[in-house]
Amino acid sequence: MKPLSRLHAGRGPRILTLALMLAVMPAALAWPHWRVDLEFHALWMLLDRARTLATTAGPVTVRFTDWGAVVEDRRGVVRDTLFLATLAEVRYQTTQGNRRLVFGPGGRTTAYNIHLHGGDITLRPWTGREHAL
Repeated sequence: MKPLSRLHAGRGPRILTLALMLAVMPAALAWPHWRVDLEFHALWMLLDRARTLATTAGPVTVRFTDWGAVVEDRRGVVRDTLFLATLAEVRYQTTQGNRRLVFGPGGRTTAYNIHLHGGDITLRPWTGREHAL
């Protein structure tokens, strides 16, 4: 018969690995949701800055790319950018083109929207929980 200490010697690293996996799992699942909330807030602030800029500098366009948003003034000069890893879909149709949000003088978008509401911007992590703006 083998001594008890040799019998259980191989279990220590396995138990430690299992304990670490169980400790890290909740954080790994919460990370994408935290990321969506962080990017939602950053996008909200970018749109707020664009609206404020439009009230003082005239029409401002927020153009959405595959991975972010670009704020341009009426001459096409880039005023602000934002990288969005969770950007899933942009459903905005304006007179200036699709995937754009145009703030006119005074910060209003209604003069440029094709539809009454304008559209939606959806952020989605790999876990599937959506956050729309």
